[in-house]
Amino acid sequence: MVNDNRWRFPGNNFTKDEGLDTADMETFKKDFLSSLARELCQNTIDARRDDNNKPARIVFKSFEISKYDIPQREAIEKQIKACQETWKGKIHKQLLDMEKEIKKDKIVCLRVSDFNTKGLVGVNLGGDDTSWHNLIHGSGISDKGGSSGGSKGIGKYATFVASSINTVFYSTKTIKDEEGFEGICKLCSAKQEGTDEKTLGIGYYGADDKNKPIPCQLFLDPSFQERNESGTDIYIIGFKNETNWKQSVVSKVLESFISAIMFDNLEVEVDGTVLNKANLKDIVFNDDLIRKEHKKSIVSQYLLLTSEDRMEDIITVDGYGDVTLYLLELEEEYEKYATNKVVMIRYPFMKIKDSQKVTTLPCSAMCIIGDNALNRTFRDVENPQHTDWEFKRINDESVRSEVINVYQQLMQKIQATIADHLSSS
Repeated sequence: MVNDNRWRFPGNNFTKDEGLDTADMETFKKDFLSSLARELCQNTIDARRDDNNKPARIVFKSFEISKYDIPQREAIEKQIKACQETWKGKIHKQLLDMEKEIKKDKIVCLRVSDFNTKGLVGVNLGGDDTSWHNLIHGSGISDKGGSSGGSKGIGKYATFVASSINTVFYSTKTIKDEEGFEGICKLCSAKQEGTDEKTLGIGYYGADDKNKPIPCQLFLDPSFQERNESGTDIYIIGFKNETNWKQSVVSKVLESFISAIMFDNLEVEVDGTVLNKANLKDIVFNDDLIRKEHKKSIVSQYLLLTSEDRMEDIITVDGYGDVTLYLLELEEEYEKYATNKVVMIRYPFMKIKDSQKVTTLPCSAMCIIGDNALNRTFRDVENPQHTDWEFKRINDESVRSEVINVYQQLMQKIQATIADHLSSS
């Protein structure tokens, strides 16, 4: 069989021109490292294997390679040039910066690998409704169930925002013994040689003109050259490794997923630093690993999850299920970590938001929504970043009113329970 592995930038059939700063990319640009940490940890938990009780594990590892080790790098450079010739103004400056990056002799990359996960099923089997197809060829499409963390189908764009040349490779080995990899380069529409037609603005490094995956694994990181168990490896080319990027990722992982780590759902490694249940205390109180703005939230959550002095209640929302409420009064050495708020966690143990202040007394609280109807209801109204519940997303006015009422009922019960505990303590 002839090897036809190469980059292909398909035409747009004289329809829409695509720019660099599309809405799906802008969603994650404000704090791309935090977005990257949240999205990929969430995906790892969602892909956790069902046949054992081990936590899903994710590794963030930076490395450097020669530009010649990037599959058909010259084709990416050529396409960036075509984009420059097509557009002027702000977008032209961005493209010049991309050209500088792709021409560097050594290019910094980030590998994000998950383990004890299912891999991207469908990479060899084909079909439209598979994990592989939805990730590589879908946008706004998700096959995840009601108890999963993700649901919008656009979280993958956080990886492209973290790349200085908007280029990412996905490689997977699945629980069905499938193997495959493919590259995606998300640029802008550009003029094509010999025609007035422009490109779609996206290119695929695949096996044929149907952009099918190449049926083997990809290993770009010199320290990672073999995968025997199922899972997925993501290679972010031209990683924007800002100063203290490791601290940013560690902080966001803990701020968003410390409960998942404590409940043995997740284990994380960031450039050699392991975050697991056994060593959380050492990490949480390490100022070199935690960003100052996340410190209070992380420490208060850790204390709520570990303190023997916490109060615990089960609150029932009629027709929707139970939530677990933790409350901890903080005194003396830990009083400075009191948030006076309720951190809202939903299964699979991902922080969504903090409530408004519920008291002026030094305490912290945590509400954990289990795998139930309440979880599924709130999941459907989350924003793409999974950092808030936005009830205006519900078009049906009567349904919207009911969901708002359910949320208000939950918060009222939480506030009443906290008030009862604090008044008697």
